[in-house]
Amino acid sequence: MKKIINDPKNFVNEMIEGILLAHPKDLKFINNDLRCLVRADEKKKGKVGIATGGGSGHLPLFLGYVGKGLADGVAIGNVFASPSAQQRDTILKNKDYLTELDSRMGDEDLGLTMSNGFATIVDEIEKISEDDIGILLMKSGMIMANTVPSTMGTLVATAIMKAGKTVKGKQQIGLKDTIDMGCAAIDGIMQRGKAKRGEKTILDSLYLALEALQDVYKSKGTFSEAWEKAYEGAAKGVLETKKMKSVHGRAGWYAEKTVGYQDPGAMAGAFIIEGIRNYICGMST
Repeated sequence: MKKIINDPKNFVNEMIEGILLAHPKDLKFINNDLRCLVRADEKKKGKVGIATGGGSGHLPLFLGYVGKGLADGVAIGNVFASPSAQQRDTILKNKDYLTELDSRMGDEDLGLTMSNGFATIVDEIEKISEDDIGILLMKSGMIMANTVPSTMGTLVATAIMKAGKTVKGKQQIGLKDTIDMGCAAIDGIMQRGKAKRGEKTILDSLYLALEALQDVYKSKGTFSEAWEKAYEGAAKGVLETKKMKSVHGRAGWYAEKTVGYQDPGAMAGAFIIEGIRNYICGMST
């Protein structure tokens, strides 16, 4: 059978893009990697995550094995080439990891909250014709708030909207803008959540990320360097929460028993910073 291919090097990605456009309610990609697809609906509590994968050879139809009653994710390789180990591991890592952390002392819904909220933002934002970065962010925050109106969903939505207000009217932003956005986002979370740094929350990873951005700005570093350092700071902040005791939410009921565990909210913050880092650094390569 003859085929019309725009460019053999882009064949697999174009195939995946077409499938995603055709089935937005069934599939989505994660970690900014088009080759890592998961179910677009919620993963049931207690269900073991199942992932499949393979090369895009005679039968790229293994994508069809992902869905209700089937697998939860798929890692996709090149033509006649298996996907990388990193792609396979990415499939379920973030959503399940947040759920695992949250199940120890929380409501066990954080993984679903973050994955559903941001997946909906990605789906909906493509329908909005807007060049104003601030307005896009404010609309993204509203989408998050409406999609996942939980405690964490509301806090993250507030952070996104507060950040958007600082750059309203701008079509391009620089490092100083992102620092201003970070300050506004953190202030929004503090006001809405009545929390502060050191109380084992998302603030403990975001604060160190912001300080890293400020340090690179002062040393006149590059935009991509700043976000590499921001992710390192956020990851450090997550580790530091192991020494803290929770004082907010359901985890606060356990107080001293939470010492020794990483805070799932701080981990969610680190994943958000990681996503921004991946996007920024991907643009600079």
